[in-house]
Amino acid sequence: MVKQLSVRFGIIVLALLVVSSSASAQRRPVRGMTATGVVTDLEAGTPLKGALVEFPRLRRQTLTDSVGQFQLGGLRAGKHQVVVTHIGYRPNSQTLDFRDGEFLTIPLEPDPIAMKGLKVQVDRLKLRRTSVAVAVEAFDRDVLVKIPAWNTAEFLRSRLLLVSCGNSPVRNCLFRRGALIQPIVYIDERRALGGLQELELYPSHDIYMIEAYEHGRMVRVYTTFFIQNLARSNSTLQHIIIW
Repeated sequence: MVKQLSVRFGIIVLALLVVSSSASAQRRPVRGMTATGVVTDLEAGTPLKGALVEFPRLRRQTLTDSVGQFQLGGLRAGKHQVVVTHIGYRPNSQTLDFRDGEFLTIPLEPDPIAMKGLKVQVDRLKLRRTSVAVAVEAFDRDVLVKIPAWNTAEFLRSRLLLVSCGNSPVRNCLFRRGALIQPIVYIDERRALGGLQELELYPSHDIYMIEAYEHGRMVRVYTTFFIQNLARSNSTLQHIIIW
């Protein structure tokens, strides 16, 4: 009897050790490799900042920095589908073999029609900003590439010095002349009924430019998708009415 109890006890202890080891292994973070590289203009060879580098099957993405470089950690070495896009360029979709420590160069081919349309629309946006009788601050792709993926709304709250709206914990009000004013927000020329909170649905890599009129009393946000379509269609912009 004692021998049987001893054997059973030994089996239970062994099982507990296996379970504990398994749980410990599950808790231990998986350290993958880091994919690194640079996105360049195919013709000029110059680096492209603000290009979107996506791994569709992994649902991972990142933006190239001010010198056109990207890095994305936690990947397994091997082949991955990569889709690289940048406004004014044709998308590059291919399967690449990623190895730890290897630095890849991914070129993008310029799209002359889109590039020309983009310049026209960017000039129109600038002309519209300068034609109004209030101060306007613009945050372009150079600024937005430095923002963490989902922090565009928080960036604006901090930059515009937004405060809580009365008893509300939401910091979406400006303090002007002794009064609290909620910013008027437009996303792609559409009035955002949800105000600045609606911008939390858009990651920073989706945003091409932000304009803040009169220190944030009106905020106009443009996504890359909208600007790209605008550049191709050569559509006109809305006329801005100042309060």
